Order: sequence, then structure tokens, then C-alpha cells
Amino acid sequence: MSRLRMIFWRAWIVMVGLMAPGLIRAAEPAGSDVAIDVTATLTPLEKQQIDQQRPIYHQPTPLEGEPPVTSLPLDIPVGETLVFLGNGLAERMEHGNAFETLLYRQFPNQRITFRNLGFPGHTPAFRPEAGRSDPWAFPGGEQFHPEIKGHFGEGHYPKPDEWLRIVGASTIVAFFGFNESFDGLAGVDNFRNELTAFVKHTRSRSYEAGGTTPPRLVLASPDGLVVSLAPRRTAAVLPVPQPEPAATEAEGRDAEPAAPAVEPSST
Repeated sequence: MSRLRMIFWRAWIVMVGLMAPGLIRAAEPAGSDVAIDVTATLTPLEKQQIDQQRPIYHQPTPLEGEPPVTSLPLDIPVGETLVFLGNGLAERMEHGNAFETLLYRQFPNQRITFRNLGFPGHTPAFRPEAGRSDPWAFPGGEQFHPEIKGHFGEGHYPKPDEWLRIVGASTIVAFFGFNESFDGLAGVDNFRNELTAFVKHTRSRSYEAGGTTPPRLVLASPDGLVVSLAPRRTAAVLPVPQPEPAATEAEGRDAEPAAPAVEPSST
């Protein structure tokens, strides 16, 4: 087991140190005069490989003062780095590239970098990874999920803030709220507080190299349930019929025969 673990970590070190910078540099437009420099860690690659030192990642730059307001619609400046965060609502977009295709088609000359960091089960504060011992996205996140008593991750996988610093996020779209909706009305206040803490944390730092401004932050909520009368979806969206109140004997003699109940379609 220890030998397999060592092989895994060496492969991870090579991927972060070599592959990620190479892939981003390869995406640079031909003839561009803008230098793209991506360095994931402060620890030299040789130290990680030969001396087996765990990497120390670049950290975001803390900022002071009130952040500027993010307004819609967003303008897309040249060199923009757009990052998606969230749970399955964001992650499912990786199964099809329609958004990325439309984005690059709409802005073909903006040199946009797009990264989708969504993962099922993530919340604004709780974003566990098997390769990281700390499951919390920002300090104090554990207060919003006291039901979580432990996390058994191990390793030096980058933290959420470190990932945003690695990719240099300048605009973040956060998809949260669907998982939390299953807590019902009783969980609304806790979700509101958790989301507020996430917004304040994210907007209090810069994830760009040498950056002096926070990222623009957009919150994308899931669609509400839409009741549809489409025949093939009645079983999923129509309310369950409720029984009528029992009629008295006299009312029953004079009443019209009741229409038979229609069971929802299972197709």
C-alpha cells in the first residue's frame, strides 16, 4: 500500500508541476505577445521529486477595503479567467461542452481561460477531497456543518483557495443551493449565513498573480420546480390527488356520480 501511495503522489507532483503549466501555455494563441506564466507551487519540482518534499502552493493576496460591486451583464475583458464553482449543477456541465463552445464562439478574440471546479456534494464551506486532510473551503466553515464529525482525507492536494490561485480566477460563478434545498425551510438561515461567509471570504482576496482587485463573483441559483402537464412527465411533477371529504347519506343520494380517479402515468 505504501509503495502504491508513493507512486500516486509522484504522479500527482509531475502532473501539477509539468502538465498543467504546459497545457495552459499550449492554449496561448499563435503570435500572441502576452507571456503566460503558470507556476503552481513555491517548492521546486526537484525538491518534490528527489527530496520528496510536500509542495507549498502560492496563496491568494489578502485585500482591504470594500470590494467593487459586480454588475450584470458581465463584460469579458481580454485574458479573462472564468471559473465555475459549485456542486452537481456545475459539474454536470463537464459532460457536455455546449457552454464553452458558445462562450468561445461569442468572444473569439478575448483569450478566455475557462475552468470548471464544480463537484457533487460541495457546499460554499464544505468541499472535501480524498487527497486533503482539511475539508473546509475557508476558516470557520465548520460552524455551518456541525453534523460532520470527521474527514479521512490524506495528502497535499491543493485547497480551494489554492486552486483558484493556480488558475488565476478573475471571475467566479458559484452554483450552490440545490443540495441545501433538501434541508427545507429549517435550513434556509444556515445556508444564507454560509453563503454570506463564502462571499465575504472570496471577495476579500485576489487570486491573480500580483493582483490588487478581488474576483467578480456571480451566484447562479438552480431553477425552481416547474409543474408541467406533458403526458410523459405527469408521474414526476403532478401533485398526488387528495381524497374528497365523505358525503352524508342524503347528499350521496342527490349527488352526481364521482368521476373515477386517474392514476399518474408511470411513463
